[in-house]
Amino acid sequence: MDILLIRSYLAIIFAGLSCSLIGVLLVTLNVSFLGICMSHAAFLGVLVSLILGINPFIGALVCTSLTAGIIGPIADKSKITPETSIGIMFSAVMGLAFIFMKFLPNSTMATDYLWGSVLTLSNFDVLFLGILALVICLILTVFGRQITIVLFDRVLATSFGINAKLIFYTILICCGLVTTASIGSIGGLLVFSLILNPAVSAYQLTFSIKKMFILAALFGVGACVIGLSLAWWLDLPVGATTVVTSTVLYVISLFFSVKR
Repeated sequence: MDILLIRSYLAIIFAGLSCSLIGVLLVTLNVSFLGICMSHAAFLGVLVSLILGINPFIGALVCTSLTAGIIGPIADKSKITPETSIGIMFSAVMGLAFIFMKFLPNSTMATDYLWGSVLTLSNFDVLFLGILALVICLILTVFGRQITIVLFDRVLATSFGINAKLIFYTILICCGLVTTASIGSIGGLLVFSLILNPAVSAYQLTFSIKKMFILAALFGVGACVIGLSLAWWLDLPVGATTVVTSTVLYVISLFFSVKR
């Protein structure tokens, strides 16, 4: 098999695993909109980087980290729900993204980051995706019980002596990292679907949070492998094909839902 194709499969498998696991956390916390907010923040970072002539990965990482660092304090200090603070940040990064697009000498420069281009990823991109997937799996394994309690009830978790705020902020940061790492392979406009679809598909099939993580990972990786294979054989955009595949898997999960 071509080394380029092997690298692409590794990258998209790591992206699918990371996105789906983070998706379970967002869906369970009822903050699914965070995924689309982070994807636009990452795209904003890419635009700024292209204008300044620096590595787009750095710009996306800085912008998503700043967004994650602002959403939590806005919700805490102003006593509003996380969903409301996410909406505020989404409108801000969306507006800024349109403003900075005006300063691009050629708007097509940002196309790869809108739709994804897994075949152009570097070894560093693949390595970062792999390390990130491993770190997320370790966090869920080591702190799984505490995270589960926070997902169930943040107030209850605090009464048990669990630092619910730290865990919530960690989830925000991990979401930003996953979005940044996946924007090159999936694309800024599509990565939200890969975060959401596998998680809600798994949600249809089980009442167990542990099984939900496992099923979501299988759905996420499966959608990525099938999507890349179809894109390779039919000469289609990888990111779009992957997202459509994940949507089809969600529709199938509805027919076997235990919650209808």
